Amino acid sequence: MGSTDLVFRKGQFIPVSFASWDGNNGEVGSKHTLTPWFWLLLPPDTNYALVYGASLGTTLAFLLAGFALVRSERRKRPGVRGTRP
Repeated sequence: MGSTDLVFRKGQFIPVSFASWDGNNGEVGSKHTLTPWFWLLLPPDTNYALVYGASLGTTLAFLLAGFALVRSERRKRPGVRGTRP
């Protein structure tokens, strides 16, 4: 990339406007239509480890807590098992 190239940075607002020429309407050279300024925001890259890791970690923690709770309740009543004959 050259020193005069435009660089779009993620997470930074960039002002953008568009010019259009309608040749059928006689628009040539400096005679054209210009849009108002808009703000372009490129979102930063998604951290998938954070997005999916948090939900998977929470699910795993609840499962382990559930297993620990069931195990502790079964240890309190050693003679009681499931409803099978």
